Amino acid sequence: MLFEASSLQPGTRAALIGSTYALTSQECKLVFFYHMAGIDMGALSVDVYSDRNGGIYEEVWRVEGHQGSKWERAEIPLPALANVAIRWVGERGLGEKGDIAVDDIYFENCGVKTCDVEVGDRKSCGTPDIDGFGCLKAGCCYDYDTSSCYQKKGVTDPVIVEAPKDFSGDESDTFSLYCRATSNPNPSYTWTRGSGAALDAERTTVKPDGTLQFTGASFYQSDEYTCTVDNGLTNVSATATVTIRAGGANFDLDMSTWHNVHSGADKWDFKRYSGWGPNYWYGTGPSEDHTSGSGSYLLLDTAKPKKKGDNALFHSTWLMKNSARDGVNGGADQCVLTYYYHMHGSSVGDLKTKVIGADMATKVLNTISGDQGTDSHSNYH
Repeated sequence: MLFEASSLQPGTRAALIGSTYALTSQECKLVFFYHMAGIDMGALSVDVYSDRNGGIYEEVWRVEGHQGSKWERAEIPLPALANVAIRWVGERGLGEKGDIAVDDIYFENCGVKTCDVEVGDRKSCGTPDIDGFGCLKAGCCYDYDTSSCYQKKGVTDPVIVEAPKDFSGDESDTFSLYCRATSNPNPSYTWTRGSGAALDAERTTVKPDGTLQFTGASFYQSDEYTCTVDNGLTNVSATATVTIRAGGANFDLDMSTWHNVHSGADKWDFKRYSGWGPNYWYGTGPSEDHTSGSGSYLLLDTAKPKKKGDNALFHSTWLMKNSARDGVNGGADQCVLTYYYHMHGSSVGDLKTKVIGADMATKVLNTISGDQGTDSHSNYH
């Protein structure tokens, strides 16, 4: 079909109306090709009429201006509509160099399929359309004998083959909860939190295969996480509990909630390193981190100009009583501090662990002094 611009006035419109389509399936779409080449090109639009939009034509697609010298393909979804009619509207531009052509119009996957074999062993699904002779839900077929909708042949309910597992770790940890399922059609995956809070957009990512990835986890992400698998017909779900210990850190990404103190007796800072420490070849410091052997750790470099008696203070964030509970032991009302240290060298000083109370009183929990290592510089305790 050609809309010829040369004999028309600017702004003139012409319409091409297709025949009515009684009912469309959920997967239905209109496909056609158009050609719009010329410096005076106007516009081409597509309007859709159906019982679902109040019995009026509604514009659903439009292009304007020069579109190049080749045929372009257009695709317009028409899901679950009754008594559908299509109208193409061509509009002349400012000049005669603006012919519009339309060709190869067809409807794809629009027919409402009836069940192809006996339906006695199939699950009911969805509901018939408003006229009662088809199914609007994807994956369903209509059985005329029972006036009901059933799953199409080959359609299977989603089955979770790898459910998420409970995880317990420290702040700044990176880990994943896996959720994988078999289904026809292919399912979608949605993750929700038991508390109702939204997923942390900065620290969690839902992958296309259903994996929920945590990056640099926070204590406040401790929660139940539910994976829901939905194939458009039915859904299944599985839940795992994530427990992140407050104040924990492996330092692979950053300092987490820990920080150096720059006041009082503090003179130097702990710094993040990976691999060999700066003085490894001088007989002190580790060759790798304790967590994985390829991550990071904190190190106090004691080389000059540092001198005997200098201090470096490194603090955690303030921990409330309820956030300091031991998640590993079922939330028992106790706080257990666990850490690994490396102290090797002929001039090693002291490592003190202190706790500061709400009244700012300081209590020394333990003191480790002198060389604690062996000839192996990766000897952590």
